[in-house]
Amino acid sequence: TYVTGEIVISGCGVGLGYFNESELTATKFISNEKSGSGIFYKTGDLGYYDENGILYFLGRTDDQIKLNGVRLELGAVADKIKTLTKCECIVLFGEYFQENILAAFIRTSTSLTENELKKSLREVLPYAQIPQQMLTVKSFPVTANGKLDKKMLWSQLLPKENTRVNTKWHPDNAKEKALYESLV
Repeated sequence: TYVTGEIVISGCGVGLGYFNESELTATKFISNEKSGSGIFYKTGDLGYYDENGILYFLGRTDDQIKLNGVRLELGAVADKIKTLTKCECIVLFGEYFQENILAAFIRTSTSLTENELKKSLREVLPYAQIPQQMLTVKSFPVTANGKLDKKMLWSQLLPKENTRVNTKWHPDNAKEKALYESLV
């Protein structure tokens, strides 16, 4: 049996911390004078070693993902949506019609228009962090043991049979249209 744990690295390539981020530095960079190895960096990755010393990566300890070459925290995106809508929100990352996308599920009893919300999000988030799909729900489904049922949430995005879905981006204004046409 193998013990799964957070992957921690040390050595001359490990920095002293994050620039102007003392709280984050305190949680990610650990001083270890006993071993003489200096500073350890907690990567946020889970893994284990096998009997041959090969390290296996199992996933993340947090909700950090990499989308279009950009690292982002799903919780940070959800927090921005919560601030704008004053509603509970869960952001998930997964495959939707053979594309990896961000999807936001917003719990509310009022109607929110996706276009208005995306327009507001453009003012506070980089383009890569704006969910491609947004869905309002009355409640968040839970599994038998009380955990969030992500599969059930995700299935709510799937269209009914014989429905064509277009996940392509479309320009919202004249500037975006001109840029889009110059690239296509």
